[in-house]
Amino acid sequence: MARALLLALVVALAATTLGSCRAEPDRTVVALLLGSENSSRWTEFDEPSFRARLETACPDCVYLTANAAGDVDAQADQLDDVLADGADVVVLNAVTSERGE
Repeated sequence: MARALLLALVVALAATTLGSCRAEPDRTVVALLLGSENSSRWTEFDEPSFRARLETACPDCVYLTANAAGDVDAQADQLDDVLADGADVVVLNAVTSERGE
């Protein structure tokens, strides 16, 4: 329950805060970067829930997602890619806390 509430809060904050402060008419880009596929929770629950709540809270947002499959370097590349694609918000489930800082 607390996780769902936190997820809803992050999505709502991203949608309202970033959407309202943009001077350009382009769409807000939100990226969810997952660290691994080892836990089915991330792929079966968290990502679909995040996507659904984002679509509800910010239907005009562009949603990007990637899964590093436990590879730290791949996740770093994915972060670079979403930032190059114009991500305004990045939610990071880091492969390791040492590289996620």
